[in-house]
Amino acid sequence: MSGYNNSLLYFKKYYENIDWHAASDSDQNKAKFTEKNKKLHQSEFPSGALFSYQNGLDAIELQTTYPGLLLGSGIAHGSGLLGEMKLGFFLDYTTGLPVIPGSSVKGVLRSAFPQGYQKAAKKRKENDNEKALLEEKAKQTLAYVQYYLEKISGKPWGKEAVDELETFLFGSYETGSSDLSMSGRTVFHDAIPFQAEGMTVNGTRKKYYLGDDYITPHKNRKGNGIPDALVNPTPISFLKVLPGVTFRFQFVFQPFTTKDGLFALSKKETKQLFQAILTDFGIGAKTNVGYGRLIDPTAVEIVRQTPRADEQRSGQPPAGSQTSKENTSPDVPKPPPARLHIDRINRRGGVDVKGVLEKIEGREALIRLDIDGWDQLVKTSLRNLGSESIGKTFLMTIQSKDGRAPNWKLNIVFKSVLPYTGD
Repeated sequence: MSGYNNSLLYFKKYYENIDWHAASDSDQNKAKFTEKNKKLHQSEFPSGALFSYQNGLDAIELQTTYPGLLLGSGIAHGSGLLGEMKLGFFLDYTTGLPVIPGSSVKGVLRSAFPQGYQKAAKKRKENDNEKALLEEKAKQTLAYVQYYLEKISGKPWGKEAVDELETFLFGSYETGSSDLSMSGRTVFHDAIPFQAEGMTVNGTRKKYYLGDDYITPHKNRKGNGIPDALVNPTPISFLKVLPGVTFRFQFVFQPFTTKDGLFALSKKETKQLFQAILTDFGIGAKTNVGYGRLIDPTAVEIVRQTPRADEQRSGQPPAGSQTSKENTSPDVPKPPPARLHIDRINRRGGVDVKGVLEKIEGREALIRLDIDGWDQLVKTSLRNLGSESIGKTFLMTIQSKDGRAPNWKLNIVFKSVLPYTGD
């Protein structure tokens, strides 16, 4: 660790021994901030369980990706002195670790549902442009949720069923005095950091989980007529959670059934829906520019080049780095096409088929594909699956078919690393 609880360090000890009478660009103060920033950046993720309740809840584990995660930027922090990190950051008071409040998790998940936009639109006047935008947003979110509910449950959901589900999960928008008032049946706990990949520094693996980054606004404050875009930027440093930190999002789910009994969602299916929303929407500040994006560390193969310490401090991605080979949204696979014969698969591939994982050899998986006229085992990258997956069925994609009959060579990849549960 840094020697301090990092919450104590960042919000109290950070400004100890600072000369407030010195100029704002004092080199002496800058050196003090540099030393304290170094303590924060070199904090190593602690081993062992720090949260006693972490194993007793419905949990979704998701990992941060480049450029990282920004939490609590609205919290007051910064005095205008050179060398300090300017923006606030949310750190747990007890452990000093970055934690995502349960209220923030609930807000992100509910923003994927339409009721909030519908309610806001009703308050607008008919000729208000914002009303049309809110109504369109409500339509988009309704279609979004219906898409995932159909993928998960296997049948299309109507608007009334989606509204009933939203109220069940999150509660109604009505006040407590209304007969329509209802509290949500889902409990949203804080999302806690679970582990950190860290980086290698001078040949030693360090489980660093905090880093810095910069925003560089262009603002002319001199009033000399020069456009903002033409003045030199002013770098503003802030603290962030590094890529490769796994957070455990924690809930208490309840099974759901509509009043008419036509639609239902199990606890497992609710977990799939929430995971889809979190990986699609992200969480925290600046998600529109890539911060706060999350992936399932067990479902997506990550290819990283470990950054050098100076690269990490600069906030730039390491050369040749790559966050994901494919879409990182949780994949609830659609049923594959009807059983095909090998001769009907063209050389360009692009065909989805089912396959059973029969054997693991090193880092390769041996798959038996559900194709007429083809009985050979096909090798592909293992994709972080373990021996417990042997015998399970997965959805595969045939990328290409090479060679001559009957000695075809099939190039396949996992379309999903979630076991296939369709018919």
